[in-house]
Amino acid sequence: MTTTPRPLTLTAGAALAATIAAVGFSSAASAAPGRVVDGDADLTQNRTGLRLEAETRGATRVTFLYGGRSFAARLVEVDDDGSREWRRTVTARTADRRDGARVTFRVRACGADGCTTRTITERVEWDD
Repeated sequence: MTTTPRPLTLTAGAALAATIAAVGFSSAASAAPGRVVDGDADLTQNRTGLRLEAETRGATRVTFLYGGRSFAARLVEVDDDGSREWRRTVTARTADRRDGARVTFRVRACGADGCTTRTITERVEWDD
C-alpha cells in the first residue's frame, strides 16, 4: 500500500505567523529600549542646586546618577515628535558650584524592552 503525501495547506493566521517569524515584526508598542538623546546640567539661581535634564525616546522611567547617588527624574514635557524631557534638581557638590565647572552624570532611560545608560559631561552655567 502506498500513501501519497497530502499537500500542505495553511490558514491565513498560520501564514501571517510564518511571515512575521521570517521577516520580523516591529511596532510602536514593541519599540526598542528607552534611548537618551541629549542631556544638560545648569546651576540654579542660589548656586547650591544643579538642574539635571535629559531628552529621551521610548523611555517610561528615567534616573540620574550624580555624585554616587541615584535620583528619579520627573517627566516635564512630551514633544510633538514623541521625545520626552525629564528633569531633576539635586544638591550640587561644592566643586560643581562655580560657573564653567565640568559636571559628569549618568542618565538611565528605561522603556518596555529594557534600559540604556549614557554618561554625559557638561560645562555648567548659572541658570538665570
